[in-house]
Order: sequence, then structure tokens, then C-alpha cells
Amino acid sequence: MTVQLSIIKNLFTKPKSALMTISKNGNKFLYSALAIIILIPLISLIITPNIYSINEAIVNILGTVIFIVIIFYLGKAFKGKSKFEGLFSVMGYSQFPLLIGGIITAAYMRLTGMYNTLVDISGGSVQAQDLLIEQLMSFSVLNIIMLL
Repeated sequence: MTVQLSIIKNLFTKPKSALMTISKNGNKFLYSALAIIILIPLISLIITPNIYSINEAIVNILGTVIFIVIIFYLGKAFKGKSKFEGLFSVMGYSQFPLLIGGIITAAYMRLTGMYNTLVDISGGSVQAQDLLIEQLMSFSVLNIIMLL
């Protein structure tokens, strides 16, 4: 577990080398990357249950995994030599800053009362998943570009 904690620290201090290490040792980071992918929607569900439903959390998790599979096969179609475990691990760990950002944003919304206003305006049915998926895609694409 200390290797994973070291990599998480390096994501903030030396992101390119951290992602290269993850890519080269994909099997070692596969389960923790999956945990990160699962934690993001689950924490959103816990923090904002009136806005984010269990169905949206499941769709978000499955959508992220499907997105990674599509990226993998697109890479193969373009003669890429990436291994699935490495790509999956990199994509999972590249979302870790989003996990922290989501927690900070939710805490800010709770402390300032924005959460209650958002729930009142929307009737409790905001499509938070759309914003999250948009953030995930843009962040993940940037990290893929960094690896090139």
C-alpha cells in the first residue's frame, strides 16, 4: 500500500513520472485504480444524496469503464502497444485529483448553503453525472496527452 500512497503523492508533485510508473506496472495498481473509479461516484452519492442517485453512480462507474475499454481498442486500432492493465490503472489514478476536488466542492457547497439552494431549485434531480463525466473525460484526455 505504501507504493500506492507514494504514487498518489507523486501525482501532485511529479505527475508525468507517476503516470509513467503506473502505466509500466499496471497490474500492481489495477485494483486501487478500480477503487478510485468506484469511490468517486460513491462519495458523490454519500455527500449529495438528494442530487445524486444510486442509478447515476452505477451509470457513472460503468460509463468510466466502458470509456477506458473504448480508448484501449481505439489505441489498438491505431497500432498502439499499450496493455489494458496499464491504461486502466493510469485512467483510474488520473481521476484521483477529481476525487479530492469533488470532496472539497461538496464541502464548500454544504458550508455556504449552495447545496440547499441547488436542491431547492432542482427539486432534487440535478444531473450531476453529466458534469462529472465531462470533467473525467477532459482530465483523462489531458493525462493521455502527457504520456505521449
